[in-house]
Amino acid sequence: MVEIALDINKNNKVIESKDLTQIEHAFNKLLYIPEDILKPRIIEEIIKYLNTNLREETYPLKIFITQKSNEITGIVIAQIHPDYRSYGRKCGSFGWLSCLDIDSCEVLMNSCEKFMKENKIRRLRGPINYPKLVGGIGYQIDGFERCMLTGVSYNNTNLREVAFLKQLGYKLESHYWSVEVLSDYWKKGRTIPKRLLVKFPTINELKSFKSEILKLANSSFNAIMADATGGSERLDEMISLFEQTQKLYNHNIDKINEIVISKLSNNSAFLKLLQNQDFSKNLPWVTLIFTKETHILVGAGFLLPNIFQHWKEEDITEANGDTVMIHPEFVGKGIFSLGQNIGRVALKLVGINYIEGTQLWANNEHAVEVMFPHCKPVRKHVVLQKDNFFKN
Repeated sequence: MVEIALDINKNNKVIESKDLTQIEHAFNKLLYIPEDILKPRIIEEIIKYLNTNLREETYPLKIFITQKSNEITGIVIAQIHPDYRSYGRKCGSFGWLSCLDIDSCEVLMNSCEKFMKENKIRRLRGPINYPKLVGGIGYQIDGFERCMLTGVSYNNTNLREVAFLKQLGYKLESHYWSVEVLSDYWKKGRTIPKRLLVKFPTINELKSFKSEILKLANSSFNAIMADATGGSERLDEMISLFEQTQKLYNHNIDKINEIVISKLSNNSAFLKLLQNQDFSKNLPWVTLIFTKETHILVGAGFLLPNIFQHWKEEDITEANGDTVMIHPEFVGKGIFSLGQNIGRVALKLVGINYIEGTQLWANNEHAVEVMFPHCKPVRKHVVLQKDNFFKN
């Protein structure tokens, strides 16, 4: 077991641990998962993620565990993710914070803050729970009756850790909405413009478009986001999810033509496109929009199938509208609505009947303006921040 004793506070000892067995034991004892059946698999995914990063000796990640009388009382992961930015700047994060009392929380967060100081990081935000597919961003404060959903953070309704963090000087800095998409058809995206091409890629095609997607991501966000967790690793994570779930689908398009016609009988362009898709190979989760002449990627939408349903041996009927990217020159020209309209039908063809748009930052006025006429808010998350610890 690799551990280093760091501090003692009111009988709470905090250690830095690289012992995956010890870390797994701490999560088994403390981590709250709304559905018990999913807890072992979620912890397994966290441990796999930690194992990968701990192998790189220079990777800035530490796991802190508190003990009182040899009983584990808290755990947290401190991380400086290379792709994570807050308002355009490099930022530290804490994730998977689970603790039984304020004393445990205090020594854990002191350890996180010290780690950030050592790396000259001036801001600490969280929770940012990696890997995001089983974690997510923020503490949920509303909408606890909703299902567990891939990429959406969850926590106990008692919000114990939120109360502890506020006592320790952390501020509620950002608010995020999750919204249920109610409208199947958005008027602004009713046609496919002649100069554009819509594509549902295969897995291999998606991999080949990776550099173009990352380029679009870098240029598409006009507003500097409070929590930007994208990048190559995030895209690889989504591709891995698609590889897990795509083998579940073996749909013959001939059998679903009637469904397509009943939904889109007055839209020949949509119908023609969908009739030529084989969704046992093409990804209904990914909508890519290119210019026809120059083949420049100008829009991309990524939905995440709810892998939690599959792990419970259920059919996948739910999806997380995780990421939408629009080229700056095409903002406000119906690209978002077009992708939503045609993507929604593709998802229905593979059995998806519930879509939740997630991580909608309350300060992103354009996104709120686009989404809210077609959606209703169903959950709310908050991210806490502390940035004055560097002076202490």
